[in-house]
Amino acid sequence: MQVEEWDSRFKLVGFCVLIKREVVEKVGLLDERFTPGNFEDNDYSLRIWQNGYILKLCRNTFINHAGSTSWKADHSNFAQAFYDNNKKFEDKWEMDL
Repeated sequence: MQVEEWDSRFKLVGFCVLIKREVVEKVGLLDERFTPGNFEDNDYSLRIWQNGYILKLCRNTFINHAGSTSWKADHSNFAQAFYDNNKKFEDKWEMDL
């Protein structure tokens, strides 16, 4: 692994991540209160940081992500989930994004 291939990040978006088993065992799984989506990435990233781990972005890898295919059928549901989960995130972490 070459240093210039990796950037530190505060948050990673979860469409393609690699997480060591020890991290999952210590941090736990995704918080289901954010189902079906939105803010689960933010929450998990904060929990990882809170447990003393760091997040890295691999810059020399390409992932073709179709983007929001889960939400395409119902944009109003996406907007409502975004609003609801933003509130849940703010309440849980006592911060406003």
